[in-house]
Amino acid sequence: TSSTTLRTTVSTFTSCSSVIFEGDSSKLSAEGKSLLDKFVSAYIPIITNEKYNGFVAKTIVEGHTAPQASSTYESGLPLSQERADKVRDYCKSVDAKAGAGFEAVGYSNNSPVYKLDGTVDMDASRRVTFKSIINNEF
Repeated sequence: TSSTTLRTTVSTFTSCSSVIFEGDSSKLSAEGKSLLDKFVSAYIPIITNEKYNGFVAKTIVEGHTAPQASSTYESGLPLSQERADKVRDYCKSVDAKAGAGFEAVGYSNNSPVYKLDGTVDMDASRRVTFKSIINNEF
């Protein structure tokens, strides 16, 4: 008989960029820093706990922008990457243990969030997502 083993799964935490950033920029807001402080203080102790060492293979900080009428993937990429970098770097400043397994990736506007009526939710599309890659062979 053959069997299939799932090697990794993904767990995500998403926050709208209007909470984390000041306007249409990559500058972290006071509210955003407070939210990240809470996230890091809860998340890092879990993934670095000896009991769970190796359970989270890595954490990807994804930056996303909203699809504007005149924007292209290339034009949105710098802002999405800057946002992911700023969030990753801030998390490292809160707890150095965040540095080892955090990667930052900008995805520009290629993954918009849609409303129930099928239109793009511009606010929700401007977001940062923490994606935990879980090692199921743990």
